[in-house]
Amino acid sequence: MKPNFKQMSTKELRAYVLAHRDDLEALDVLVSRRTPDSEATWYGPMTTPEGKPIEENIRIAEEAIRQRIELSDQKKAKKTEQINQIAEIDKKLSNRHLDLDPGGYFIIYLDRDAGLICAKHFTNVINEQGLAVDPETGKVIPAKGKVQRSHETLYTGRTAKELCVKIFEETKPSPVTMLDHAAYLGREFVRAEMALINDEEYVQD
Repeated sequence: MKPNFKQMSTKELRAYVLAHRDDLEALDVLVSRRTPDSEATWYGPMTTPEGKPIEENIRIAEEAIRQRIELSDQKKAKKTEQINQIAEIDKKLSNRHLDLDPGGYFIIYLDRDAGLICAKHFTNVINEQGLAVDPETGKVIPAKGKVQRSHETLYTGRTAKELCVKIFEETKPSPVTMLDHAAYLGREFVRAEMALINDEEYVQD
């Protein structure tokens, strides 16, 4: 059974044409998808009115397809390299020393059913060693692992901007007292928003 060329993606159709050089119907469908603007490349017909293949036009079209695939692969490779470089930069920066905010810290998570970004604010005290301490028990709050504590306030927002407005503008005084902490929260809220929109896992940095 012959494939339905009109339902195939352009990428799938290109691959099919290169693998089935004699399928002129597939080549005609692919050529018909050329960019409809002034910069579009126009190719001659693949066959004569009598249905005879025009070899030179077919060769030109095939070469154009190969070049476009090669260019697409190069762009993908460059994008992958850029993504890896960015990930490496973020990984390195995530391990840097940070002074803790005496105003407290936030646990960020998603409520997918409600479509919300949630941020629980916990208070803390910074001791002489620069460590966050539970103001009620005096115990050091570990940076990793779960800790049974009651949050001070739960902030929610449908977008990163809405959540930032609630925490930094509407709450007086703001629970965030350091600029680097505010910058960190802004980045995390954007990451959380993207994860919510794209239905991806979100893990707070």
